[in-house]
Amino acid sequence: MVRLKARVSSEEDGAGQLSADPGNEGMSRQQAADFLVPQWVEIEQQAEGFLLIHMYVRPVPFIHTWHATLDEAKAEARADFNIGEDEWEAVPAEACRE
Repeated sequence: MVRLKARVSSEEDGAGQLSADPGNEGMSRQQAADFLVPQWVEIEQQAEGFLLIHMYVRPVPFIHTWHATLDEAKAEARADFNIGEDEWEAVPAEACRE
């Protein structure tokens, strides 16, 4: 099973959610980034594809996208959060047990 993770920088303009003014009742761009951008993302292999999972420290609705290939999931993370190929690290096998 493939499981990868990468940190997300809330200061990156590559985060699609932050390209426009947040407009959240006087919330600064940095406050919006801290609220909207996950701390890290993970790619987890499933039986028929890969999930790109947004991981937050605070309680929020679960967010993920499904992709047919690992390359598609990484491309989505690159487009949304500016995560490069060299930023991915494997999650240890013992952490992948269900």
